[in-house]
Amino acid sequence: MLAFAQHFIGKAFLFAVIMLFAWHAVHRIYKSLHDFGIHPGPVPWLACYGSAAWVTLLAAIGLLRIG
Repeated sequence: MLAFAQHFIGKAFLFAVIMLFAWHAVHRIYKSLHDFGIHPGPVPWLACYGSAAWVTLLAAIGLLRIG
């Protein structure tokens, strides 16, 4: 796995998988708030999508630090 993560294509693949899962998950959470009776406004939107942006940034930094 380390050799895979050290290669450019492996890094790109891992980054894409992590990024897409993070954004998909928070999008589903954000849309599910309405089902629970919470009408999302700017604060839940910022919390959800801000956390996805944070995970994406951490994934990029982590993958760049690997060899």
